[in-house]
Amino acid sequence: PETHSMIHLHGRTALITGATQGVGRSIALAMAEAGAAVVKIAAKLPATDKEAIGTALNQVLQSAKSEPVLEKARKLVRDVSSRGGHILFVGTKKQAQEIVAKAALDCNQHYVTERWLGGMLTNFTTIRKSIARLVELERIMTETSFDLIGKKERLRLDKERGRLVKVFAGIKNMDQLPAAIFVVDTVKEKIAVSEAQKLGIPVVGVVDTNADPEVITHPVPANDDAIRSI
Repeated sequence: PETHSMIHLHGRTALITGATQGVGRSIALAMAEAGAAVVKIAAKLPATDKEAIGTALNQVLQSAKSEPVLEKARKLVRDVSSRGGHILFVGTKKQAQEIVAKAALDCNQHYVTERWLGGMLTNFTTIRKSIARLVELERIMTETSFDLIGKKERLRLDKERGRLVKVFAGIKNMDQLPAAIFVVDTVKEKIAVSEAQKLGIPVVGVVDTNADPEVITHPVPANDDAIRSI
């Protein structure tokens, strides 16, 4: 049976199916089953809605003509891993945070799930200084002499450590720039994408209908809002 999914565009809902020429059918069906597929539009839609959604979908799928996008992304990840490189997972939207962090930890990679600080890639030397401060605070707080510090000072240090952990926990062990980054919602994470572009770092991006696939080296057309899709 044909697999169906739903797509939301500017408040309108459209029925879509798992059949497309732009992406291999087996991959399209798997994506549709996960609620991620962005493919063929149902015939029952009003012409104006079909045109609007079709334009957006065609834009997203444009870069998928030469080969299945997922396979292209998989090849990049395999190549990076075989060279001993690391991938930075980025997903700061609420529904993506836990999923992205778990996926990164499961494969011993780095992640950013709270907020992207400008310069995390392009000003990595400065970012490393903040990470070094976090490591130092964690060392201080594990030493027995920490108990001898006044309560007010202990609270101040703990508060500082908490702020740093929130932002840098996922990249604390990242001692060099990643070989690639994986991004959920390339519009929300446009600064991360821009920094990667400037440094020539490949980007595997989940590209929804509101995004421009041309700025992503390895776009994967999918719903970037649904938890199951992510």
